Amino acid sequence: MLNYYLSISFASIKSNLSAMKYTLINRKKSTSAKNHTDFVTYMRKHDLQDFSTNSDFMEAYAHRKMTFENIVLRSSSEDDFVEDLIKNQLVTIDGQDKKPILGFLKI
Repeated sequence: MLNYYLSISFASIKSNLSAMKYTLINRKKSTSAKNHTDFVTYMRKHDLQDFSTNSDFMEAYAHRKMTFENIVLRSSSEDDFVEDLIKNQLVTIDGQDKKPILGFLKI
């Protein structure tokens, strides 16, 4: 029974440690996400317009940024999109560089 609780606790710690904090700078909104795809999904679900896919959302978002702010964002993939958000100082990410716990556990 103790092993069961330890494995659940370790799994929840590992999950929390693997999440990164994404901050939309202009909106001063932050969320935790495991990867860029999860973050773009968060952005899509909290947009004023309704998009069924991340791809559709990224294309529309990139178009709006180009039209109104002259900012070029690639919408070819979530990784490219977030990379451009960071490059244009629209998003920051905390927690990308995880250090091993106790010097030997890599989570």
